[in-house]
Amino acid sequence: MNIEINPSTGKVVELFGSTIEFLTSPQDAESDFCILRGTIPDNVQVPIHSHPDTEDFLLFPEN
Repeated sequence: MNIEINPSTGKVVELFGSTIEFLTSPQDAESDFCILRGTIPDNVQVPIHSHPDTEDFLLFPEN
């Protein structure tokens, strides 16, 4: 796994009012785990969805 911070050229994706940043490359052939940083504003909800990938979450409340 390549642990270089943001090897995907620093691209930040905005999706439904949330911001998503790749911290590891999704194209890393040696790993099936991708680390993202997502920021979801208080007034935004993630729509119900599904996909074949496994998701884990760590929540960090904003102080």
